[in-house]
Formats: sequence, structure tokens, C-alpha cells
Amino acid sequence: YPQQKVWAIFEPHQYSRLKIFLNDLSRVLKSADEIIVTAIFPGREKFNPQIKAEDLVDKIGDKAEYIENFEKVSEKISQQAKTNDVVIVFGAGKSYLLTKMILEKLSG
Repeated sequence: YPQQKVWAIFEPHQYSRLKIFLNDLSRVLKSADEIIVTAIFPGREKFNPQIKAEDLVDKIGDKAEYIENFEKVSEKISQQAKTNDVVIVFGAGKSYLLTKMILEKLSG
């Protein structure tokens, strides 16, 4: 979508995967115009204070931000996304709920 603004909203899945794929994820997500990283969905893993979603945001740089709360993410998208922008939500946890929230806000 070279003519449209692309929003990438990423919910990391598991602490270990974020650690392993941190460099690759940052490289790939940088191709979007705006990046939002949400809280890590731990899946079967226990909380690991040494791995943070903010690490990915720091690695990506200025066009990325960490927003933990899905409500705040959907609010930001509904206020800032324009007609013809492309909004892509990635995740394996509860990201489907975020997608529904964004669609409701954009259509309402």
C-alpha cells in the first residue's frame, strides 16, 4: 500500500518469542508508517520482568509507541486514522478483541 498510511498494531505473543525475534520484529514493523505495540500476551509463559514490550518500541524508534490498554489503542486509531489508511492488527492472544473495538469505533 505505497499510497496509503499503514498502521501496524502488534500484540507480542510470549516473552520468549519476543526475546528471540526482537531484531526481526523491529526490522519488519519499521516498514509501517505508525506502529503501536501492546502488552505481551504471555500464553503459557509466566511473567518475565526482564523482557518488555517497550524493548521492541525502543528498537523500532520514533514512529513506534507502547500502549498497553486496548481501549486506548482503539481510541487513538479512531481519532487519528484517516479514510484509506490501512490498519493491521497482529497478535495471537486477545488481539481479535482489539480489532473488534477498532471496527466499532470507526463505524460508530
